[in-house]
Amino acid sequence: MAEAEKIIESSNKILVVDDDPDFCEVAKFHLEQILDKKYELEFAENGIEAVEKFDKYHPKITVLDIILPQKSGFLVLEHIKKITKENPSYVIMVTAHQGRRHRQYAENLGANEYLVKPFKMEELARIVKIYMEK
Repeated sequence: MAEAEKIIESSNKILVVDDDPDFCEVAKFHLEQILDKKYELEFAENGIEAVEKFDKYHPKITVLDIILPQKSGFLVLEHIKKITKENPSYVIMVTAHQGRRHRQYAENLGANEYLVKPFKMEELARIVKIYMEK
């Protein structure tokens, strides 16, 4: 079977991708409150690191900022959706961009959710919990 045709199983990881260390710290605090012991958090601070960690861990859920150094969140999302066609990985886009165009583009690329910053971390935790149970 060719590399691109392999079915990749999602792991018990949740990948949080954001270049803002404060966002990552607060997200970690709130997500750890809802995770059962079988889920682990991984973090990336730029688009290239996000792709590397996604390819290494195949997380079930990725929380992904749009504006990232080195590679945009949109390009990371395209990568995720291209390699997980058979076994979907859920992507929650987070951004400070309120424009309809960004939301539409993210949805067209396959984002499962779209949150506009600032938002309550409890909302992110609620959404992650829903996708953990799928």
